[in-house]
Amino acid sequence: LNEMCTSPFFVLSGAAGTGKTTIIHAFIEGILSKRRETFLLLAPTGKAAVRLKEKTKKDAFTIHHILMKNGWLNEKNYSIKLAGGERVAEYQNVIIDETSMVDLEILGALFKALDWGVVKRLILVGDPNQLPPIGVGKPFDDVLKHLRRSSFEKNLGILTVNCRLLSKDSAILRFADLFTSKKSLAEEEMLNLVAKGGNIGEDLEVCYWEDVDNFSELLNRKFDEMLNGDNFNPEKPYEAFNALTGITDKGRDLNLSAIQILSPYRGDYFGTDLINTELQEKLRRGLRGSGSFKPLDKIIQIVNVNLPKWYKKAYDKSIRDYVHTYLFNGALGYVEDFYQDKYGKRMRVTFEIDPNVSVNVAYEDQQKWLELGYAISVHKAQGSEFDSIILAIPSQKLTLVSKELLYTALTRSRKRLVLLLQKNVQAILHALWPGSSELLKRNTSLFMIWEAPKDLDNFYTDKLIHTTIREELVRSKSELVIANRLASHGLSYYYEKPLKVSETDFVRPDFTIMYAGEEWYWEHLGLLDDEEYRKRWKKKEKWYKEHEFHDHLITSQEIEGLDSKKIDELIERRFPECEIAS
Repeated sequence: LNEMCTSPFFVLSGAAGTGKTTIIHAFIEGILSKRRETFLLLAPTGKAAVRLKEKTKKDAFTIHHILMKNGWLNEKNYSIKLAGGERVAEYQNVIIDETSMVDLEILGALFKALDWGVVKRLILVGDPNQLPPIGVGKPFDDVLKHLRRSSFEKNLGILTVNCRLLSKDSAILRFADLFTSKKSLAEEEMLNLVAKGGNIGEDLEVCYWEDVDNFSELLNRKFDEMLNGDNFNPEKPYEAFNALTGITDKGRDLNLSAIQILSPYRGDYFGTDLINTELQEKLRRGLRGSGSFKPLDKIIQIVNVNLPKWYKKAYDKSIRDYVHTYLFNGALGYVEDFYQDKYGKRMRVTFEIDPNVSVNVAYEDQQKWLELGYAISVHKAQGSEFDSIILAIPSQKLTLVSKELLYTALTRSRKRLVLLLQKNVQAILHALWPGSSELLKRNTSLFMIWEAPKDLDNFYTDKLIHTTIREELVRSKSELVIANRLASHGLSYYYEKPLKVSETDFVRPDFTIMYAGEEWYWEHLGLLDDEEYRKRWKKKEKWYKEHEFHDHLITSQEIEGLDSKKIDELIERRFPECEIAS
C-alpha cells in the first residue's frame, strides 16, 4: 500500500482469491482519508465494472464507455479513432482492473485519451494466470515481465496468499492452483482425485462422459440437480430456472449469474451452440418467438452497441423515459416479450447490469447483437463470476484447451462447479503441460522482442523431448539444470510423463529417463526445508515403494544448493555407460 501511494505507476498482481480488490479498496480509502483526490476505476467488461463498483463502493466504468464518451471510438462500429477525441482530464488516480483482458490497441487508446498532466497515479490490477486478451498483444504480461527483469521491481506488488482458502477450503481454488506457474507435490493428489471422479470437497464435482448420447444425458441430469430445490418439478424445469434466475420477477431481482454452462467451443455436441438449442427446447418448449429467440430466453450480448436517447430504444421503467445506454459485449440478459409497431417486429430485452432498462431490438438486429446465453464460451465468461457452473471439457478436441483457459474457467465459480470430462484426464494433463500456454504462443515487442517457439505445437504430454538446451519448456530453474545435463549426457527422457498404475492412480515424475531398455524416474525435491512439502514427498515416496518403482527412483535436492557438477556426478553414478557431449 505504501508503494502504491508513493509511486506514479504500480502493478498489483495476484491469483483469484488473493485480495486484489480488497487492497484497491483500502488504497482508495487511505488516500481519501488524507486528501481529496479523484479516482477513475475501469474494467474491460460491464460485469467486471459492476463487480469493481460493488467491492470498492465507488463508481466504475468500462474502458469502452470512457473512450466512447470522450470521442475516441466510432459510434457505429466501436473502432478506435487515431485522433480527435477529448482529453480525460478530471482524474488524478486511474485504476484498471482485470488488465490481463485488455489488448494493446484498447490500452493504447486509453493512454492517448488520458491527460497525463493531471494523472498522479496509474495502477494496473490483474491475474497473470488468466487467458490473454482476445485482441492484439498481451500488455499486462509484458509489463509484469519487464518490471521483474528491470530496476523497477518496487513498482510491482505480487499477492501470493489465497485469502479465500484461509477462510474456507475450496477444492475449486486448489484445483485451479495447478494451472498457475507454481509447481507442487499436491498436483498428483488433486489429479488422482479428479481422475477418480465424484465430489471433491464441498464445491467441486467431476463427472465423465463417453459419447454424444452420454454427454447430453449427463449434462441435463447435472443441470436439473443444480435447479433442484423447493420449486423444482422435473416436468416443469423452467419454473425452477425462472425462480433461480429471477426472470419471473419482471427483471427487478435478476440473478442470471446463478447458473452458467461453459465450454471452450461453439461447435460440436459439447459446444455452446448445440447446448443452447437443447436447453431452449427444455426450458421454453411450446413458446412462440421470433428468429432464434423465445420469450424468457437467457441471452448474451455479442457486440458493443451505443444507443443514444433520441434512438428511443432504451426505456428506463424507474423514470418512465427513454435513456442513453451502452450495450456491452458479454452482458447477460433475458427476453421480456415480442411486439410489433409501425416499424416492424421488435423484441424487448432486459440486461442484468441494469434491470430497470428495457431495450427494444429490431428483428434485423437480433442475430447481429444477441445469442442464447444458457451456455457461453470461457472467453465470454472472463471478467464475470457465477454461483454455479457446469464446465464441459472434451479430450477429442484440444485446440483451445490451455492452462490459462482451464484456470479462467475454474475461477469463474463462486459456490459450486461441476466439471464434465470426456473419458479421462487427458485434457487436464494437456492443459498442465507448459507448451499449452496461450501466453507463450503470442508474439510481442512491447519492451523486447518475443517470438513464440517455432515447434510449440509439437510440445504435448506424450511426446519425447530431446532438446531442452534448445528452447525446452520446463517449470523451474532447477529442472532446467537437470534437463540440460541429461541432454548433454545423451540420455533420452520425457518431462512429466504420467506413471500409471491405473487410469485413476498415477504420479508424474519430473523426468522419466530411458536407459538400457528400462525406465528410471527422477524427482527433484526443491522445497525439503518446508514441513508441508516434506509430508507430501513422504506420501509420494510411499507410492513409489508400494508399486515397486522405488528401485528405479532417483532424487535430487537443493538444500545445500544445486549446480551442474552435482547433477553430473549423480547421472554418471546411475548411468555409467552414458557419454557426456563435448
